[in-house]
Amino acid sequence: NITWVDGNGTTQQQHTYAYDDKDVVFNQKYYYRLDQRDFNGTSTLSNIVEAILFSVDNFNVVVYPNPAQNFVKIEIRSENERDFEWILYNAIGQEVLKSNSKVFKGNQTIEIPLTGLSNGTYQLQMKSEDFVKGIKLVKIQ
Repeated sequence: NITWVDGNGTTQQQHTYAYDDKDVVFNQKYYYRLDQRDFNGTSTLSNIVEAILFSVDNFNVVVYPNPAQNFVKIEIRSENERDFEWILYNAIGQEVLKSNSKVFKGNQTIEIPLTGLSNGTYQLQMKSEDFVKGIKLVKIQ
């Protein structure tokens, strides 16, 4: 167990819960799963997702969730302004999505929409001045 987050009880509204895991090591895979426990004692486990905090001296990247359904996020912390590019390739190496942007000093998040893509395995390639990283990304329903 990493943490416990109190729920909102029975409700018809959608609620978002979050936890920031501060005890991670750069460039190492972490696996997460939620355990939702209802007041009546029943428990439901989510699918397992993976996250990696990539780092070079002054540039950190986290990609989550993985597997992903509708979107994947690239969370970036940079000590300086720089160009950043990501390319998503399908299982046979064809480019399916691509974007170039300017990353500014500080923290920012890039959201990649996955709607319209088939379920399957993709390769997410990320590039910046002194940073190149590719990860396997799984798209699910």
